[in-house]
Amino acid sequence: MRTLCTEHLALAKDIQLDANQFSNKTTIDVTFYSENFLFLNIFFPEISYTITEQQVAYDILDLIGDIGGSMGLLIGGSIVSL
Repeated sequence: MRTLCTEHLALAKDIQLDANQFSNKTTIDVTFYSENFLFLNIFFPEISYTITEQQVAYDILDLIGDIGGSMGLLIGGSIVSL
């Protein structure tokens, strides 16, 4: 367990050293920002939104009831015609 922590600590120190070296090599000044970044103002004339909701038009229980009713009607008509 102890060696695992020291390995991670050594790795973290290496990463920190690399980050510091990169930071020392790069210089960013005002001209860099003015040449490479863009300020964008977005204007919305009206801040509103529309809520759209969906509702179930035909429930599974309604379907089962309609199928059962149709079957009852057809079976009843068949029995009467005998």
